[in-house]
Amino acid sequence: MILLAALIFITNERAGSVSVIDSTTDRIVKTIAVGTRTQAYISNEDARTASIVDTARGKTLAALVVGTEPEGLGASHNGHWAYVTGETSNTVSVIDARVNRVTSNIMVDARPRGVLFSRDDSRAYITCEVGGAVDAIDTKTQRVGARLKLRAVDHPVGPVMSPDGKLLYAGTGRGNAVAVIDTASRRVVNTIKAGDGPWGVAVKP
Repeated sequence: MILLAALIFITNERAGSVSVIDSTTDRIVKTIAVGTRTQAYISNEDARTASIVDTARGKTLAALVVGTEPEGLGASHNGHWAYVTGETSNTVSVIDARVNRVTSNIMVDARPRGVLFSRDDSRAYITCEVGGAVDAIDTKTQRVGARLKLRAVDHPVGPVMSPDGKLLYAGTGRGNAVAVIDTASRRVVNTIKAGDGPWGVAVKP
């Protein structure tokens, strides 16, 4: 709290704001947005946990039990959710980032690897390597809303979105190609031949 003449400034830690109170009327006259705490999520494969770290203080806030062999991680743009893939449990653990707690575990296709949220956070795309599919999770219902099967030789791993959010690219590993998926129709619109075993994909803005 800071007192300045007739004004009192109160910090709101979780809201990421400062309330300005007129001490003569005891009323809030202004709310100033100043940003929120930054948290990092870390998958610990051997420990079967996901650690949550406060990057400003360099402190671990929690270590949450998630699916077996956690690997892939993705955080929603609005800061509400973090999804963790469990490779051998074939699950996606849903972490509510507002309370740092696992709220559900979603069954997906075999060996989920990567996580990618849509621009509006309405969907989360999960690449399933052994299943040869990309699962689209509806973030409102926390269920798989669609499953897009790729070619029999494809084993999708690293997903990335085009700058406009209309296309999703996924390296197909042993498929030696990059699958291009239309996010509106949820269909493969192109398969681009690549080198042997493409995993990671990056798109230039």
